[in-house]
Formats: sequence, C-alpha cells, structure tokens
Amino acid sequence: MNESWAFWREWPFELRRLFVAIAAIASLLILIVLGFEIAGHHLVLDWYLTSETETVKLVLDHVSVGLFDLDIPADVYLVKQHFEGSTWIIRPWAGVVYLGLLSLFYSLLLAVSTYLPRFWYMVASVVFIGLLISMRLEQLLLFGWFDYKPLAIGILLFLPLSYYFHAFKNHIPLVKRFFAFTGAFTLLAVIIYFGSQIEDPFYTLAQYNFTAPVIIVVVFALLVGHEVVYFILRMITSGKAQAGSKNWVHFFTFSIFYLVNVGLAYAHNARYLTWDILYLNEFLMLGLAAVLGLWGLKAREAKYERTAPFYPVAAVFYVALCGISFTTIGYQLLQGNDPVLEAFEDAILFSQLGFGVIFLLYIIVNFITPLMRNMAVHRIVFKEGALPYPTYRLAGAIAVTALFLLSNRVALNQSIAGYYNSLGDLYKVRNEQLLSEQYYLQGALYGYQNHKSNYQLGFIANSKEKLGEALYRFELAAGKNPSPHAFVNLSNQYQNTDQFFKGIFALQKGKSKFPSNGYIGNNLGVLYSSTNILDSATFYLRQGLGEEFSRRAANTNLGYVSFKAGQQIGADEIEEVVNDQLPFGFLTNALAAMAKNATNQLPEVVKPFLPDSTLSGFTFPFVYNAAIVDMGQTEGKLTDRLPAMVDASSNAGFYGPLSIAHALHLYYQGKASQAIQILNRVQQGFPTYRGYCFHLMSVMALDQGAAMKAAEYFESASAESYPDADINQAIALSEAGNWEQATLKWILLETHEGTSTLAESMLKLSETSDLSSLATDQQRYQYFRWFGRRLNETQQDDVLAAFESESMKKAALVCLAQAYFNAGDTQAAQQLIDNPLLNDWAQSEMTILELELAIKEGGLPKLDNSDLINSLPPKYGQVWVRAAQAVKVNDATALKEAIVSNPFNATLAMAAAEFLREMKEDEAAYDVLVASIETNPYNPEIIRKYIWLALDMGFQNYAENGVIQLLDLLPPEEYKAFEREYADRVAEIEAERESWNFD
Repeated sequence: MNESWAFWREWPFELRRLFVAIAAIASLLILIVLGFEIAGHHLVLDWYLTSETETVKLVLDHVSVGLFDLDIPADVYLVKQHFEGSTWIIRPWAGVVYLGLLSLFYSLLLAVSTYLPRFWYMVASVVFIGLLISMRLEQLLLFGWFDYKPLAIGILLFLPLSYYFHAFKNHIPLVKRFFAFTGAFTLLAVIIYFGSQIEDPFYTLAQYNFTAPVIIVVVFALLVGHEVVYFILRMITSGKAQAGSKNWVHFFTFSIFYLVNVGLAYAHNARYLTWDILYLNEFLMLGLAAVLGLWGLKAREAKYERTAPFYPVAAVFYVALCGISFTTIGYQLLQGNDPVLEAFEDAILFSQLGFGVIFLLYIIVNFITPLMRNMAVHRIVFKEGALPYPTYRLAGAIAVTALFLLSNRVALNQSIAGYYNSLGDLYKVRNEQLLSEQYYLQGALYGYQNHKSNYQLGFIANSKEKLGEALYRFELAAGKNPSPHAFVNLSNQYQNTDQFFKGIFALQKGKSKFPSNGYIGNNLGVLYSSTNILDSATFYLRQGLGEEFSRRAANTNLGYVSFKAGQQIGADEIEEVVNDQLPFGFLTNALAAMAKNATNQLPEVVKPFLPDSTLSGFTFPFVYNAAIVDMGQTEGKLTDRLPAMVDASSNAGFYGPLSIAHALHLYYQGKASQAIQILNRVQQGFPTYRGYCFHLMSVMALDQGAAMKAAEYFESASAESYPDADINQAIALSEAGNWEQATLKWILLETHEGTSTLAESMLKLSETSDLSSLATDQQRYQYFRWFGRRLNETQQDDVLAAFESESMKKAALVCLAQAYFNAGDTQAAQQLIDNPLLNDWAQSEMTILELELAIKEGGLPKLDNSDLINSLPPKYGQVWVRAAQAVKVNDATALKEAIVSNPFNATLAMAAAEFLREMKEDEAAYDVLVASIETNPYNPEIIRKYIWLALDMGFQNYAENGVIQLLDLLPPEEYKAFEREYADRVAEIEAERESWNFD
C-alpha cells in the first residue's frame, strides 16, 4: 500500500495513538451499524409463544354388554402454539452508552475547536452552546431546578476551559486538551448522577439529546456525498497509464453504474419503483463514503488549510463527526426508531445522488481533457477550473434541496416523528402511560405509517381493550416499513375481532414480504389447521422448522395436525424431535395421536421427560396424555407416579383430571373398587366432571357384573344430563333382570326421537311369546341373555337350534349358564358349561363362570391349580390372581387386600370370607363382606352371609341393617322365611349370653 494512505504515521506518537484509537472506534461503530441494519427488527422486537390447550374426547375402550357396546371415553389434551410479536424492547442502558460515546466525540470536537482562528472559535462556541441548549438539561431537575441553572452549569464547565486553551495555553497538545474535556464531561455526569431528582436521568438526557446529533448526521452525509465518485477517480487515475488505455471510459462506467444504483435506491425509497431487486443499503453507502472521505478530506486540504489544517485539526474533526454520526445512527437502530432512520436514509441518498452527480459534472466541465489523456486528474481535481469548487458545492446543495422539496419535506416530518417516538419510549420506561401514548400519537401524526409509533399504539389500544383501534394501528404498522411481528399481531387482532379469513390474508401478505420467516409460517399453519385444510397447514408449519424457537412450536403444531389427520406418530419420529430439543407441546400431541390410534405402549424415549410429582401448565397435558397411553399396562411407567402427582399440593389445579387418569389406571389393573372410590371423590368436589365420573363408575360397575349398581350410577349421570345416560340405565336395568323398572325406562325412551326405535324393539323382545318371531341371531341371543330362564328345556333347545352363528350360540349358552348360577342353580349352570359345544370357547364371561363354579364346589383352594385365571384380562383377572396367591401361602392380609381392591364378584368375596373364617380371621372376613356390599348392595346372598357373620361377631345392630336391606331384595315369602330364621338365631345368641350370666 502507498505510504500516503497511512498519513498518520508521520504524526507524533501520542497524537497518532489517539487518532488511531478514535478512528478504530469510529470504524467499529460503522460495522456495528451495519450489523444492526442486518438484524433489523430483531433488535427491538421479540416473539411471545402462546400455547392453547384443547380437549378432545376419545373412546379408549368399549364394555360389551350383550349386543351393546358402552364407551369408556377420556379427554386427551391437544396443544396448539402460535406466536405474538412482543412489545417494543427498550434498553435504558443503551442510552448511557450512547451518551458516553457522544461525550467522547464531543470532547474531541471541543479540543479541536480551541485550535481554530478567533472567528471560527466563536462560531464553534456558539454551536456548542446551542448543543447544550438542545440537551434540555432542565428536564433532569438538577437540585430541583427547572430553569436556566442546569444549562449555566454546563456552560461554566466547558466554555472557560475551552477559552483557556484557546487564548492562554495554545501550546498544550491536543491529547491533553481532549482528556481535559473528557474530565469535564465526567464531572457533569457525576453532578447529574448525584444531583438529578428524576429516575433514569441519563436515559432521559439521551432521549432529549436528539436534535443536535440528528443534524450532525445530516451534515456529515452532505460532507461526504461525493467521496465515492472521487475514490473511483483516484483509483483509476492514480496508477501508471498504459498505452492505449481509456481511463476516462472506466471512470465514467463505474461512476455512472454507482450513481444509477443510488438512483434506483432513491426511486425505491420514494415508492417510484417496487421492483424486487437488491438495492444499495444507505448506511453501507454512508459507511463507505465515511471511510473514503478521510483521504478525500486530506486531498482537498488546500481549500481549508487557512482555517483548520488537516493535521491535526481537520482529520480529528472529521473522525469525531463520523463517530457522532454512526453513534447516533446505531442508537436509533437500537431503538427501532424507523421514521428518523428513514430521514437519515433520505439525507444519505439525497447527498450521494445530488453531490455525486454534480461532482461528476464538475469533473467533466473542468477536467475532461486531461482525463481523456490518462493524466492523474485526482491530483488536480480540487484546483480551480472553469467551474470553481465552491460553485460545485453550491450546485450540489441546490440539487439536494431540490430532492428534499420534491419529497414534500417528508424527511423533516420523519425527524420530528422520531423525536416524539424517543420521548414516547422515555415515558413508557417511566410508566407514565398517558404521556407515552400522547407522544406516540404525535409520532404517528408526523410520520404517517411509521412502524414504531403505530406498533406501540396498537399494543396500548389492546391493553385498553380497544380492539378496533388496535386493529387500525397494526394495519398501519404493517404498511410502509413492516416487521414480521406487525403482520403476526395484525393477524391475531383480526382473529380477536372474529375476522378469521382476514387473519389468514394478513399472514399471507406477511409471507410474501418475509418468505423465509418461520414464525409467520407457523401461525399460518395453525390457522389452516383450524379450517381442516391440513395439507396447507403442514406445508406452512414445515417452514417454521428453520429457526430454533419457531421449530419447537412448529413441531408441536405438526403433532396437532397429525392428530387431526388420524396419522400415527411413531417412536422413531418422536425420538428424532427429542434430539432436537423436544417441546412438551409436541409430546402432548404425539401421545394424543397414539391414544387416538389405540397405541397402548408408552415409547421409551418419552419416559425420561416424565416428572416425579410437581407439574406445570406445560407438563400436565403431557403427563395426562402419557397416562392415557400407558393405561392398561400392568407395569405402566406412570402407575406408581400418579398417586404422588395427585396428592401434591402444587398440583391442586390438576386434581380432577389427574385423579380420573389414576382411576382408569387402577381399573385396568384390576382395582375397580379403588377406581370407583376416586371417581366418587372427584364428582363430589368438581361439578364439571360429575356426569363424566358417574358414567365411568356406571360402566365399570356394569363391566364387573354389578348391573343394579351401574343403573344407580347411570341415573346420577342422567341427572347431570350426560349423553346416553338414560338408554344406558335401561340396558343396566335389563341386565339386572329388574324388568319392572327397565320396562318403565324403555317406555320413556320410546317417546324420544333418537331412542324410540331401539326402545320399541327391546319392549317387543320382552313381550315375545312366539319364539319363532325371533328372526335374527341378535334377537335370539339378547332374548336368551335376558329371558332364557323363562323357557323350558325344549324351548331352549329350539331357540339354540335356530342360531345360524356358532359363536353367538356359544355366547348365548354361557349367558344362560350365568343366569342359572346367579339364581343359585349351580347344577344347571354346570351342565350348560359342560356342553361339548363350549369345549373350545374361552371368553371372559365363561372363564369367570367356570372359576365361580369351581370355588362353589371346593372353595378358594380350587384356584391354586387353576390355569383359567391367567387367561383373563387384568381388569377381571388380577383379583383372582392375587386371591389365589394369598390362599396358596395362607396369607389372610393379602387375601383381604386382594378382594377389597375389587369386591364386585360376590361369589369370590363370599368364598374369601369363608376361607378367612376358617383361618380364624373373622375381622378380615367381615371387612371383605362389607367391601363387597358397599360396592354392590343388590346381591342378597352376600348380605345374608354378612348378617350371620355380624351376629357371630356381636354386631347385632349392623346385622339388623342388613335385614332391612334384604327387604327390598327378596320375594315376600322368602323374606318372611329368612326373618324367622334370623329371629331364631338372635334368640339362640341371647340364650347363650344368659347362660354366661353368673349373677
């Protein structure tokens, strides 16, 4: 590199070091400004992620009762996540940095000004006083003053020191002067810190210190307007000319190319062009011109050296102006103050275009001949010619003024809008919302469609629930200089005002402006998923996978779409997302999809995410859905954790659904009694779940054979208006053989449009006397199930012979055998079970009946060698398994716990009580019988056994309660016979007591 480029090498060491340091800071500021420009709205706006939970009822299982299937439903949770643009990010600390950098460069300007001739020194002093006035020091309430005194302090701190250097100590080096003024600014900062009576005094000063820095930016832009064209001239004409070379062609080609691009950028900014091309960035232009301008300033030293020689005055002055300019631009970028930034852009474009074109004409008029002769025109370009240099400057100023006027002086209004936006930020930080709103309104008035004012006003209107005003403001914010956040908030606002499709159109417009923005894509996908246009939803959601934060929401919403589309989400797909920082939202939706597709196996990859007890709004839906998927697994991963989650006080808000999930787990583990107890607690404490809990209790009881208890629960569900509760109650009453009540229920249902056909057919079935009218296997089966014992053996054989389906014939035989067994005719039941037709029949109903017959014949020890219990599903078989294990080792406690966990089967409960009595464990036997009666109080046999045991244990009052219960369960004659037997037994007990009375 030519040594002339590094001119500072010839300077004294201290000055050289200061100059290089300041120049490096200014260069760094240029790079920071360019970085801020690339970051754009991300500097001042962030994204809020909003999760919306939706409940969907799924049918998890069916309980088959004859030909009827009763649903076991459960809610699963779905999560949709969409984004909202945040409110403006305001950084008061940035104001302190801004003031510090300005003070640094102001110190340089003050130090340099002391070298100027007296006239120019006085001008500089007046300008500095104007700068102090523009800082509005009175706003700081220094020592409570709100008048001229703070300004006087500022003047006294700087002007005497400045005059001292200028008039008396002219020999003091620039470096020391610089540090002296830096010390004065430090002292002023200390006075402000301790003397100001407002909060955030430095941020206040930064916001009011607006006018002077903005003017400096404009002046600096005008100063360097021609520097790029001059640099092109210098680069082309500074080398050694080759024979036949045409430097002038190259110069005009590159200069015109650059100026045309500047013109295109100007036309685009002025809305004359809307081409989708890459335009020159204004701050890049200014940064390039600023760097090149330092050598351009040195080249024209002859024009100003009498006032301020380049070394050191002009060079340092230039670098200070550059530093102030880019500090100001950077601070406004960091505030997202788009109207003043637009004003800066206009100033840069006007100066680059106006001075650039006039400078090109200046070269053509003065130096076209030497340029065509390949002479080093850059060396003489600032010499006087036909068109004097001052005339060029005047012409350039006129060109810039013309462009400014042509724009209708918009840049001035934008600057004013930027000032009001700054004050709006200040009072927002101070929580003075009314003042803040008024300043933003002024900003919106002067800077039409400026993004910042309208965006902030949109949020303010929203906070006041002025939805129409908020919509209007976000529409303006999304107009001229939109951000993705403005489009997203505009769309959300449309949805808040029930304008769904306008919300979609707003996002589509935003997508055209910001094609790669994943946040807009995610929200579009969510909206399309709401319209069930799932292909489009998937398309846009996949665009949200590109950025880390939006990717989490997009994955969640893709899981939501998969659920709606009925697609399965495999463990491999879940693991892939887990490895990419899986959100709980995606897990929740993936598990919901698994539950919908009846996948009852919790993936291994999910298990590490399961919390031990404490849940949050994010983890609860995930845990609940995991519990639904894990339901029915005898070694489910959530089985042992659910009780702790239910009992944790921190989970009180989730008690209802967590308890229901726990109850379902217990039921499918064979603990029906505990499950129903939990559901009963939930319905008592949570009215919103009452009908649902009663339905679950009904279906569980009916599934376990307690039809009358199920009918009782269904009646409670009907009182809560739970769907289909009435028809389910009619089925339960029919299953219980209580045709007096069942008929009344079917007659009532016959009058309802939705149930009339079924009710009519059930009533006809109950009144059938001509068996030949049973035309279908379904009718024959249902008749056999409910009324088979009405038939004699011949009639039974005739109906069985009429069956066309072997499987339905077998099922009918089992139903008839169960009916005989319930009626106490075990011999008839055994004969039917021994029918060769049933040799290969292994349904749950038949297996349970075989087990009941076995223990009727030989008691609980019969279970020890039975393989039947291993074929039963856990919800039926676990009680048999645990009972068999307890009997094998004569463990009374284990036997009692086994039966109490599921005491619905009266035969098993009575056999267990008998076994316990033989073990001299009367209290355990009593507890077993009590549990069985509480679960199903409609079985007279178990109540009889309870009465005799209560009498034997001396609980006569309790026994009498049992006698009262039997009154409603036994036919009158049978009840009278039992009553006599009971009276005889009581008399015997009293006689025995009297025989022990020694008195």
